[in-house]
Amino acid sequence: MKLIENDFPILKETAKHIKLRSIYFHDNPGGINILHGCIDHYYTRNEGKLTNSAFRLDGIEVMNKLTNKYDPISLGYFFGSLSEIEIPEPRKILKTYDLNNIRINNLKRKLIKLNNEDKNKVLKIIGFLSPEKLELLELDFSFEIEFEGKKYYTFIDLEDGNYIAVNRSGKVFRLFHDHEEPVDKIANSISDFLIVYDGNKDQLMSDLLEEY
Repeated sequence: MKLIENDFPILKETAKHIKLRSIYFHDNPGGINILHGCIDHYYTRNEGKLTNSAFRLDGIEVMNKLTNKYDPISLGYFFGSLSEIEIPEPRKILKTYDLNNIRINNLKRKLIKLNNEDKNKVLKIIGFLSPEKLELLELDFSFEIEFEGKKYYTFIDLEDGNYIAVNRSGKVFRLFHDHEEPVDKIANSISDFLIVYDGNKDQLMSDLLEEY
């Protein structure tokens, strides 16, 4: 980010409001997925701007310690933060590459049109809602979380790694990552949840902490 922050100032700005949550390695193709959490309401306040800030960046090269040559890598940026690194054998990244030796060589950006499949899953699960109700949900930022073999789809980011999510049956859960009870049902349906939620996330978080 230090090398490219002058070309993409939104990355520097977003970095002030996020922290690393988790990293996933994947093969075929090889790469690393990076999941961030927001430490304030930055994503919500800047939703329109950030949904248009998805792009693939080529022209970054990192020194391969085994060959003593620079290898090109591709980076994927979503919502103003680094979300994916395309790299062969990602689990060996520290053994293979000198991450203190990175350079720019013919930087190129390709915009990515976002099609959030997890958002589509949430929409199918919750069914019809009025436009006013849909505006209360952060569906553009929806993603799947798996816990003890069960899948949940987020629709409200409570910040600091906590979420409100729905399961495949349409029941609503609060997901608190640093809690003795990480997952707990809070409503039987999205309609029931929206009876008490009016868009005030601070009040919702306060109510949930008081209850648990």
